[in-house]
Amino acid sequence: MATNAESSDTAQSNDPKASIQAEWNSIKGITAIFREIYNTIFEEAEIKPISRVERGDPLELTPYFTTSRTYTIFYDANPPEQTWVKGKDAFPPGTSRELKMGILKLHTCDMSVHLLHSHLTKALETIGARVDWGCVAPKPHILIKGSSTNFHFPLHSTFCITSSTGNEFIADFTIEQLGYEESGWFCNKDTYLENCTMDARWRAGTVAEADMLKQSLSTNDFALCVGETIRVVCNEIDWKEYEKLSEPDRELWLQARMTIVKQRAREENRLNDKDDE
Repeated sequence: MATNAESSDTAQSNDPKASIQAEWNSIKGITAIFREIYNTIFEEAEIKPISRVERGDPLELTPYFTTSRTYTIFYDANPPEQTWVKGKDAFPPGTSRELKMGILKLHTCDMSVHLLHSHLTKALETIGARVDWGCVAPKPHILIKGSSTNFHFPLHSTFCITSSTGNEFIADFTIEQLGYEESGWFCNKDTYLENCTMDARWRAGTVAEADMLKQSLSTNDFALCVGETIRVVCNEIDWKEYEKLSEPDRELWLQARMTIVKQRAREENRLNDKDDE
């Protein structure tokens, strides 16, 4: 005779919606930690203070689609590096969190996938899920640019995650730069493609594109710093213990790892300067 618990488990296993929801919860729970790490790195990294963010008119991208608004970022003119501030503190009062994160992570979708792919893959393998790099033609509600640049509308990189049973999800760590609510960063693949892309299509990144991206990021000092921070964090983190920490304690833990990376970079620069003497 089946117990109540066994009956409940059997019912859940026979309910496709319950099965998909369980996979959603499990995959999102693991992936969310990596997104949190990525966000914190950008919030804590020091940048030039932003003097203002000007809202502009909508921009027609195709005959069938126009953005709802545009933004132009103005930084303080050539401030000395010692006056730079943490990304989360660099904005004028009243700037929404989603716009802040969109600006901080502007044009870093490729970076997020390249630097986190191997770490996320390793974590999700424990539940039988697969992680792929995917490219889409995004449908941005907003466009953001610096005061001295033009609006740029490139392909957009995301993670496509396939569960052990074949269900597919999209994790978009930089969705805020497209003007979407940050709560939409994790989504059913079909829903994401329908709502967030121009043509409802997704394709895997090619080996050639991956090589070009790797080469590009290898000459980007900020990307190298972000990558080293991610490496240090993922090598030292105890995932089960980290999940138990409160949000402030998680932030402190990540800040400590970022400080380690900064100190190493300063020491390397000091030694390089000494060699050049």
